[in-house]
This record gives sequence, structure tokens and C-alpha cells, in this order.
Amino acid sequence: MLQEKGLNPRDEVLEIQEVFPSTKVRHSLELSEDEQVIEMKRLRFADNEPIVLESSFLPKSIIKDSEILHEVSSSSLYSLLAQRFDIIVVRAKEAFEPVLISRDEAHLLKTEAGKPALLLERTAFDTSGKPVEFCISIVRGDRCRFYTELN
Repeated sequence: MLQEKGLNPRDEVLEIQEVFPSTKVRHSLELSEDEQVIEMKRLRFADNEPIVLESSFLPKSIIKDSEILHEVSSSSLYSLLAQRFDIIVVRAKEAFEPVLISRDEAHLLKTEAGKPALLLERTAFDTSGKPVEFCISIVRGDRCRFYTELN
């Protein structure tokens, strides 16, 4: 979508780590209390301007080698999941809510704390209906516009 608007998209991976998920992430991914996730934090850019701060949580059980996730800098996460892990994402549920950018988020997004943003929470599902990703995104309100079409 960004390329259609003449913008150059780019992702920068900030961190990839194995963690025990929060209750919300665990429930969204339908995991037991002892299961870990791979958390991938990244900044998403348009023309070298950071516009989205994103944390993706993936069940550790489906990611055989988390180092492969660094390839998301040159490929979409869902393409990477399909090509490297044989996981096909076929649908997602997403919720939006307005928030104010925190000081830490502002530093990474190169904007001011307290500015408006959208908090997006998405759960993505594979072909069997199993949740394979829970994603939390902070989207700069001054740089993004969402468009939906309902049929």
C-alpha cells in the first residue's frame, strides 16, 4: 500500500526474544501458562520516517529458528511465515483504539509524547483456524490514515 502512494516502506527489527507472554497475549494465542512466545519488536518506516512501532508475538512452538525472523527486514512477516515455516495466514481480527504516544514510543517514533496515535491489536489465524500471531501496533496519528470497505 505504501508503494502505491509512492512511499518507500522499510522495517527495522529492534529486538527478537523468547518471553513468557502476558495474560492477554497468552489468551489471544490460546497458549497454556507454561508456553513461551517469540516477541519481535520492529519499527516500520515510510520514506525513512518511522510511522509504526510494532510487537508481534508468535508461539515458540511454531518458530523453529527465531533468527530467521530477522529476514522480515526484506520480506513481509506473513510471506516469511509461509516460505520459511509453512504457516499460511488466512484471516485476522483487528481492533483499533485511540491512544496518546508514551515517552518511550515517542523516542522511537521520532515524535512528541502525548501526540495522538492508534493502538491496533491483531490476531492472525492459519488455515486450520489456529492463532499464529498476536500483534500490538502503535501507529502515528499524524502520518497514517486507515481505509476500509465493507460489503
